[in-house]
Amino acid sequence: MKMINVSLLKEHPRNKEFFDDIQGQAWQDFLESIRTSGIITPLIVTRNEDETYTVISGSQRLRAAKELGIEEVPCEVRTYKDRKGITKEDWILKDLIETNLRQRGKGNLNDLKLARCLMELMRIYGIKRGRPLNSSNGTEKYDTMSQLPSNYYQSYIAELIGLSERQLQRINKLNNLIPEIQQLIEEGKLSTTEGVQLAALDEEVQRKLYYALGEDINKMTAEQIKKVKEESEESIRQLVDEINKLHRELQSREYTLKLKEEEISKKESLIKQYEAAIKFNDEKIKRLENGAVKTVEVIPDEVKKELKRLKKEQ
Repeated sequence: MKMINVSLLKEHPRNKEFFDDIQGQAWQDFLESIRTSGIITPLIVTRNEDETYTVISGSQRLRAAKELGIEEVPCEVRTYKDRKGITKEDWILKDLIETNLRQRGKGNLNDLKLARCLMELMRIYGIKRGRPLNSSNGTEKYDTMSQLPSNYYQSYIAELIGLSERQLQRINKLNNLIPEIQQLIEEGKLSTTEGVQLAALDEEVQRKLYYALGEDINKMTAEQIKKVKEESEESIRQLVDEINKLHRELQSREYTLKLKEEEISKKESLIKQYEAAIKFNDEKIKRLENGAVKTVEVIPDEVKKELKRLKKEQ
């Protein structure tokens, strides 16, 4: 641990994407705690190339220190690097999200931002997949957390936040909402429950509803949303059927066209053969006229007629 001047500490650029600042009375109580007891838990930071530090955990303690005029704060400096198939940036992001979730708990989190945390953690955990390494006693063990089965991720994150896996899955559905509806939840104009119900709809349907109703989208009942979903799914099925029908028609036309092309190709080949025969006999006729040959092969009338017919078709 080392004391670092607050002027050298920077908030992580994505911190506010995942976590809100403490507000109101809770913030006043937090300030009073820092004023009377100081910063007991060190900030977790990582050193940058320009000699400054990025705060991984402790942005609110840093904010309080600046407001109270505290010049130096205790910090734990961690070093990060690419390893085990995960980038340095993702190790930092993983620690930022997990330490803040652990410290703040579900009660101090915005549901939409919590959903973003879940999506980001699941992305990071999914970066590296691996087969388990068998230990000497025959049980399965893993060399990194990112290699654990996906059901472990959910259990781990749920326990970290203090939620059931079912609640976790419910909140994660908010990531399926279009940005405009997510904004309504973030502003408190739409409840998490209403957002989860709307998340079951296709993005295009969500967009149409939002532009038609605006903030009044929160007045839709669960039954109305269910009906819209069913109608949307039926429209999609009809569209898929129509596309399949058009695809079959196209295949049939392509097959017919192919047969026509093959027929034309055969006739073109015959024409070339007849033209070659005519040229050959023309040369013989010329030689006969010049006394070079005494006989000449004459093209039968039926061949001439066929040649004439083929030329017309061509």
